[in-house]
Amino acid sequence: MKNTKIIIKVMSALILGLAATISFANEGDTPYQVVDGKIDANTFEGWRNFRGNGCGTCHGGAGQGGAGPNLIVSLKEKINKERFVETVTNGRPGTLMRPFKTSPRVMDNLDNIYAYLKARSDGVLGPENLIKFPLGNK
Repeated sequence: MKNTKIIIKVMSALILGLAATISFANEGDTPYQVVDGKIDANTFEGWRNFRGNGCGTCHGGAGQGGAGPNLIVSLKEKINKERFVETVTNGRPGTLMRPFKTSPRVMDNLDNIYAYLKARSDGVLGPENLIKFPLGNK
């Protein structure tokens, strides 16, 4: 009985330690930051590039979908960063999604664009203009 209590205590401590480690690891995995109520400069650049490179023509001005899929839902449910990079770089044959591997503006800002869309999919940013509304919310 005494050994069972010790084992339970040790297992509980290990589980709590693992949960804390996972929690801290996930906090650092976000590609964006909010500082003083504003999104970081790289994510802001991602927003500018998303809007300035024609992404919104198919995916909607804030990634909400249109002729192309809703990227906010896709990044939340089924697309990780690797697949995002692969899709933007090489396109998706048989769809309207063309490859952007020859576009320096897109390729040089791929991490920033991903950060913007990830912040949108995580609910950190709203759909509004980030110049007028620092977190995209009216």
